[in-house]
Amino acid sequence: MNEQLTDQDYLRSVLEKNNVRLSRKTGQHFLVCSEVLEATLAALGKECSQVTELGAGIGTLTQALLGSGYLVTAIEKDTRLIALLAKCAPKKQRARLEILEGDLRYVDWRPAREGKGVQEYCLAGNIPYNLTGFIIRRITQSEQGLRRAVLLVQEEVAGRLTAGPGDMNLGALAVQLWGEATMLMRVPASCFFPPPEVTSAVVELKRSKRRGDASAREQTLAIAKHFFQAKRKQVGGTLRKKFNVPANQAEEILARALIDANKRPQEIGVEQWTILARELAHFPVFA
Repeated sequence: MNEQLTDQDYLRSVLEKNNVRLSRKTGQHFLVCSEVLEATLAALGKECSQVTELGAGIGTLTQALLGSGYLVTAIEKDTRLIALLAKCAPKKQRARLEILEGDLRYVDWRPAREGKGVQEYCLAGNIPYNLTGFIIRRITQSEQGLRRAVLLVQEEVAGRLTAGPGDMNLGALAVQLWGEATMLMRVPASCFFPPPEVTSAVVELKRSKRRGDASAREQTLAIAKHFFQAKRKQVGGTLRKKFNVPANQAEEILARALIDANKRPQEIGVEQWTILARELAHFPVFA
């Protein structure tokens, strides 16, 4: 692996030589810690041969991915950095690098290489933190192909995504309906150039084959959202008062979902939300 881009002095010289000034507003903080690269590669493993990198920047992670043998689709919208991406990639590995110029919100993340059927791939990236919510929702709405995502996010966000009953939230529910979320390591601000004002973390999102299809997941989220909007209220009371469900019927519905009527939304687990959504799927209020 070419380690030079994790050296701040070398990185600074490359940027200065190419007259590239970084924008904090757009979240341009480049990774300069090899330990984070190693953790990302270890989490990706060998499950996918193709990796799409979200926000490739100057190519620090891109280099590491290529050096580990992956076919890489690197998405970057900054034309100044795109010119450097290919230059920083080792010549012998450039044939495995596909660069897509564009805003990651508007381009297809799936690999564009020729192949039959649905191509399985993984995601990786030191992502723009202002787009974290969008990226996570797009992942959890994906249906085919995407197997795993290993992303650098704010530590606070990683904590929310990996939360369980007691601290459950809609973001965590969306992720855990799709698969499993694990915080792999804490990443201090000193691991970036220039350093951001927040602490970061590497989070792994792994798709589970046990989960339902996209429409079922979205239905569960839509129902759960009504309860989280009254997250300080007990779910039994919300079901009865907000949606005019008779007390005896509300009790039966919650019992079948294995939910204590006195619980609050953040105390309810993924499986319980899934059952509750099925119970309410044809109920007039939610239909």
